[in-house]
Amino acid sequence: MVDPVSEFLPNLGSRVQNAAFAAPPLPNVPAAVMSSGKFVPSNLLTPENYTQAQIHRSNDLLADALHATNHVVADSGHNIMLYDPAAVVRTVEAVQARLG
Repeated sequence: MVDPVSEFLPNLGSRVQNAAFAAPPLPNVPAAVMSSGKFVPSNLLTPENYTQAQIHRSNDLLADALHATNHVVADSGHNIMLYDPAAVVRTVEAVQARLG
């Protein structure tokens, strides 16, 4: 999952942040979780926005539920596949290698 919206995020957010949130159930498939390391500047955050810490913690919980690892791609913003497609390819290849 590349920069996912995790079902765990509402547990970490406020009522205002969670007002429009709905996550699908977790799939039962081999997976990896990737999170962006760059985030919007703090002056652009509003009470309706999740913080980077909330998103990373949510993605950690998601990775734990999937028996995977949350890979934070340091130099990437949201849409990791556009910022660092090679990181996405490496992560997919690592999942495939675990399958044998």
